[in-house]
Formats: sequence, structure tokens, C-alpha cells
Amino acid sequence: MQTQTQLKSMQIGRMKNSLLKKFRSKSRVMSPKTDIKIVLKGQLCCADYNENTIYLPAGDFNDENYLQMLEGAVDHEIGHMKHSTKEAVIKAKSINEFVNNLRNLVEDIRMERLVVREFPGARRTLSGLVDQAIKLGWFSQTKPEETPIRLLHGFLLYYCRYHFMHQVQLQQHQQLAKGHLEGELGNVFVDELINIVSKIPELKCADDSVTMAITIYDLLKQELPENQEQEKQEQESSDDSEDSDENSSGADQSSDENSIDDSSSNANENTADQSQGTDEEGEGSNEQSTDSESPSNAIGGQSPDAQRTNQPLSSSEMNEQVSSEQSKQAQAFIKSCLSAGISDFPEDLHEMINKELEAMVDDALKAGSMSDVELNPFSPAKHQVFGEIDFNVANKASSRVKNPLQRALYDMNRQFVSHTKRGVNLDGNRLAGVSSRNFHVFKDEIQTKAPNTAISIVIDRSGSMIMDGRTQGGVYYPRGFKMKVANEAAFALAKGIDSLPGAECEVMYYPFEENTVHIAKSFKEKTTAAKNHFKVDPHGGTPTGRAMQLALQRLAQRPEPRKMMFVLTDGDPNYDEYDLINQTLTEASVLGIDIAAFGVCTDSVVGFEGSGFVHVDDVKDLHTAVKDAIKQRLFG
Repeated sequence: MQTQTQLKSMQIGRMKNSLLKKFRSKSRVMSPKTDIKIVLKGQLCCADYNENTIYLPAGDFNDENYLQMLEGAVDHEIGHMKHSTKEAVIKAKSINEFVNNLRNLVEDIRMERLVVREFPGARRTLSGLVDQAIKLGWFSQTKPEETPIRLLHGFLLYYCRYHFMHQVQLQQHQQLAKGHLEGELGNVFVDELINIVSKIPELKCADDSVTMAITIYDLLKQELPENQEQEKQEQESSDDSEDSDENSSGADQSSDENSIDDSSSNANENTADQSQGTDEEGEGSNEQSTDSESPSNAIGGQSPDAQRTNQPLSSSEMNEQVSSEQSKQAQAFIKSCLSAGISDFPEDLHEMINKELEAMVDDALKAGSMSDVELNPFSPAKHQVFGEIDFNVANKASSRVKNPLQRALYDMNRQFVSHTKRGVNLDGNRLAGVSSRNFHVFKDEIQTKAPNTAISIVIDRSGSMIMDGRTQGGVYYPRGFKMKVANEAAFALAKGIDSLPGAECEVMYYPFEENTVHIAKSFKEKTTAAKNHFKVDPHGGTPTGRAMQLALQRLAQRPEPRKMMFVLTDGDPNYDEYDLINQTLTEASVLGIDIAAFGVCTDSVVGFEGSGFVHVDDVKDLHTAVKDAIKQRLFG
């Protein structure tokens, strides 16, 4: 029996730790870092830049892979929304897809550096995203047989992430990629690439990422034959113009000298012409003799050029030939990169993240680790409300409910007793055990003072709360009476708790549009200051389970040692919420959170039959309902 009890205790402990971890993770993901809205629901994963909203799929928060991927995706998308621009994308695409692909690669790293600078904790989440990318094969080590564009992209991706994001898990990736690229383009060219990307820490805006992508593109284009020939021609043209300038200046300087010598040179030329005629005749016969002998001078009857081809190349000529072949190989590599189409590039990281998160949620649903209802959890918000409430009645009810609440919370003082071998308070009841060598006879008492309690008040504002002028249980209820009772009861409870030192509460109404709840009063607010937010009108269905899940998650994050939840409803939840209500009651029990259900104008509260509930038909009787809840030990 003792072993079974211990086993059950261990199971409860594991479940409690699991729940706390899940709630902490959700809170961490959803906590606001900026004015960007994060919506966790359904299976859709995308970012709406027009609405400044990131949509994430609601998956299994006990799945480490899902959580690591989710947290990294949040920080990555927040970075793009804060620091990237559409104009930069349009500018890069207007050049070509190659430049836009490079821009995307550089911009990811530029903006992630800014995110880490603003939120240092993002370094862990973004590094976790890389871990997932490696595990899933998105960031795989490059191989020599891969296409040129993938080798180039792989080197730039891994080198930049390793050196500028300090993602050390990519160290071997970038080393291999660098070696492969050097084998194709040579060390000098790769060094030029590194020199360009080394300026990533200096980039100030999204347009700078476009400029760097264009710089890399231009570097590649310069290596193509047609661009090299054009550059050579431009260089030669520049050299010729410089020589022409020098010749023209020299001619000007010698023109005067030539005019002085003209007369003497003419006289000498006449004398020279006569003797030159005789010499030319003699030379003519010698030239004919030389021309006729030239074929016989070549070895084997071959011309010197023909003979040269059969001799081994010198080392300098061999190096020149190898260099020429390498140059052709590099040019073919670059030409392939520049002509790559969209389908040739590695898949975009954002698209891969979205697909994987959606697949993870689908797998969790199939495995039964989460329900369809959990796909659309609630998130807190503040809404404009236009319902009915009588504050005079609510204030009077608050005065009457204060005392039973105070007694209940102060009765929750906890006393912990332990026994030791040494102390000052001797426990006489333990002395009989000394003969059995049990010397733990000194009593040590620790008392934890109440209230020190956090309470969440959850109110149903579904369409059935209208109570459209009906008689129920022999009592006539005018239109909207149930919702009015719920508003006044919520205000009375909240104001009563405000008056108790050490006790804090929040008040949330459900449901509202876009899977949100209305926070009428936060834990930090005073009820009287937020009173206009209690004027809530009835509308919508009754997703009680999802509302309770959100309240449980928020309570679990509170520092107070005691936590309670009051649920005010007319007791008719949506059919698909039954299981989630039971699940929430079980989880609350594991976490030590008391839940008390108040049936508003009803004798039946579906889903709480086993745990117990009380009912309140009029806010004037609220104090009686609280006393009944205490008697049933629903809390306190």
C-alpha cells in the first residue's frame, strides 16, 4: 500500500512539473517583447506584416522539439517585423532572384544580431532554431558533388552564422563549405568573398543588406570571360590614351629642332642616296640565298613551331595551362550560380519552419497528445463593453461577502510540524519512543500566514446568459437578468478581495472575438478603478474549458503560495468542452489550485457535478453562496 501511495505521489509530482513547464513555456512564448501581436491557435503558421501579427500553431508544449522550434520562430519573425522592410525585398527582386536570395541570407543575420542585442535571451532561442535545422537536415554539411549555387549558398550561410551569430554548432559546416568553395573558385576569390561579408556587423538597415548582395553579385560577374575582356579593352584604351598624350607633348618639343637641321640633312641625303643604290643591289642576292636555305635549317624538315610542339613543356608553361583550366572551371561554376532559377536555391528558412510547425501540430493531434479544442486556446485582451450593472447593489453585496471570504482565507494558514534530536520545544507525546531509540522528540513548527492568495474570477458571458424574460424554478427573470447578476457578483467578489491584505485577483469574461477573453480587472488593478470594464453584455457560445485553461495557466505563474479560481456560469458549456473541463479540474488538483463553481440562476452546473458547486440567483445572496462553498470545502 505504501509503495502504491509513493508511486501515485511520484506520478502526481511528474504531472505537476510537466504542467508547470508547459505553462511557463506558453507564458514565455506569449509574453510581449514589442507591440507585435502573437496569436497561438489552430495549425496555421505565418506572419501578417500589415497587421503586425505573428500566427503560430498551438501544439504540444510538452514536446521539446516543438517548443524549441516555436521559440526560435517567434524571435526570428519579431526581428523581421521590427528591422526588415518590404521595400528592400522589392528592390532586390527587381534585379534578379539571385540577388534577392543573397539579400535574404544576409538580412536574416543582420536582423538576428539586432534582436539579440535588444533581447539577450534570444541568442538561446535562435541557436535552438539552428539545432532543429541541423537535426531536420535543413542545415546539412555541403558535399563536393552539390550544385554550384548550393555550395556558394552553404558557404555564405554557415560562415556568416558561425562568425557573426556565434552559432558554434556550425563550425564544421563552415569549414567544409569553405574548403569545397576554394576547390572550385580558389583561395583568392573566397578571401574576397569573406572580405565583403566581414562588413555585416556594420550594416545599419535592410537596404544595406541589398547593397551587400549586389556587391557579391558584381564580384561574381567580374570573373566571367566577357566581363574580363571588356575590362581588358577598357584598360588598354586607357593606356593608349596616356601614351598618345605623352607622344604629342614630345612632338611639340622636337619640332623646332627638326626645322633647324632641315638644310643640312637634305645635303647629306643626296650623297647617301647614290651610295645606297650600289649597296642594295649586292644585298638583294644575299637575301635570295638566305630564303632558299631556311627550310633545310629546320630539324626533320619541320618548322621551328612544329618542332616545338614535340618538346616537353616548361614548368612555367605547365602552370599557365593548369591556371587556364582552373579559370575555365571557376567561370563555369560562377555562370551556373548566376543562371540559377528559383527552384535551384535551397528552400527558404521561413517556409521550412512554417511547414515543420504545422506538421508537428498535426502529429500531436494524431497521437492524441492534444485535443482539437486545444488548437484554439484563449488569449487575454481588453475590449469595449456595453452591458448592465447596478453598482449600488454590487457595493452592498461586496460589504457582505468580505467577512466570509476573510475567514475562509485566514483559516488557510498552514502549519508544518517536524521533529528533531535537538531543540527547545520538547514534545511530550514523543517521549515514549525514546526506549525504542527514537530521539526525535523536539518539535519545530513553521506557520505560513494567509491570505497571500491569488484568485482568478472567470465569468461566462454566453448568449444563454440573456435570460429572455423567462420563468425558471417558479421565479421570473427579466431579459438580461442573469448577465446582470454575473456582472454584479464578479464586481462584489473582486472588491471584497481587494480589501483583504495579501490577496489579489483578476477578472476575465469569456468568450470574445478572435478567441480572446476580456480582462475586466488585472491582478495589478483596483476594482473600483476598473469598474466600467464590468459592464459586459451576453454574446456567443460557452467554451468554459478553454477559459479555465487560460486562468489555470495564469494562476500557475503567480508567486502566491495559494491559488483559487471562481467560475461563474449558467452551467451549460459547449458539448466539446466537457473533457477539457474535467482535464482542467484534474490539473488544478495536481497544482494545488482550488476551483469553486457558482451556478448563476441555475441548479445545475454541467461538468462540475463531481467536484461540487453552489448557486446564486441574486447578488444579494452572494455571501450565502460563498459560505456554502466553504462548507463544501470547495476552497478554504
